Amino acid sequence: MKRLLFLLTILSVGIVSVYAQNETDTKEKSIKESLYQEAVEALEQQRFVVTFHTEDWGSSLRLALDGRRNFMIIDGQKGFFQTNVDPDFSYKNVDRGVGLTPLKMLESDVVKTEKKCDKKGDILYTVVLKGGNLVGVKNAKEAKITLKKGSNDVVVMVKYRGGNTSYKKGSLYPIDAANIERGTLYR
Repeated sequence: MKRLLFLLTILSVGIVSVYAQNETDTKEKSIKESLYQEAVEALEQQRFVVTFHTEDWGSSLRLALDGRRNFMIIDGQKGFFQTNVDPDFSYKNVDRGVGLTPLKMLESDVVKTEKKCDKKGDILYTVVLKGGNLVGVKNAKEAKITLKKGSNDVVVMVKYRGGNTSYKKGSLYPIDAANIERGTLYR
C-alpha cells in the first residue's frame, strides 16, 4: 500500500510539473507572437527601431553591441543610424567617466522600401537610402532586414559601395516601444 501511495505521489508531482512547463512555454510563445505582430505592424507603418546586439564582419570578427546605443530608426521617409562600437579612452566625460564616446546619430532620407515574404515565412524588408551614410559608416547604400517568423529577432545585412558587407543581429520594435539612448544629430 505504501508503494502504491508513493508511486501515485510521484506520478501526480510529475503531472503537475509537466502542466506548469507547458503553461510557461505557452506564455513565452504568446509573448513572442505578440512581439512579432507588433514588429510586422511597425514595418507596415514604416515606423520602427532595430536595436543591434552583435555585428559580424566576415567569419573572423564578431562584436558585441549595446542595443540601447547601437540602432537604426526608420520613421516614414527619414532614417536615423547610430553605432558606438569602440570606446574612446581619450574622451573624458565628467558624468560617466572615461571611455564613453559622445553618441552621434546620422540622418538620411529613405528613397525606397520593399517588403517580401520568403518560403519559411520570414519577412525580408529592404531600405534604400539617399546620401552616403548608413549605420555610422560612409559609403553605405542599403540595408536588408530579415524579420524571423514568430519573433521580433532580425538580421540586418548592410551593403556598402565597394562590395563590403556587414551583418548585424538584433531586435525590431515599434518606435514608441524601443529603449534607446539617442545621441546628438550629426549631419
